[in-house]
Amino acid sequence: DHDVHLALMDMHLPRLSGLETIAIVRQIKGLLPTILISADLDENLLRRALSEHAFCVLAKPVNKHIVIYVANKALKKYYN
Repeated sequence: DHDVHLALMDMHLPRLSGLETIAIVRQIKGLLPTILISADLDENLLRRALSEHAFCVLAKPVNKHIVIYVANKALKKYYN
């Protein structure tokens, strides 16, 4: 049994969107720091993601150093 402390989620998943998945995870787990990644980032998606309590939305392609930086910020905010 392992606790999940951070979710890194693509917007386009096979069955549900990343936003739908964030909403389901929030119902089960409560607030979990989630970073959403999308090739189709625009203001509407950003607004919707933030309304679902995503910590951050990153545009593809994304640099690995940015992912690490944002993940560290999310973990510090939620768990420190």
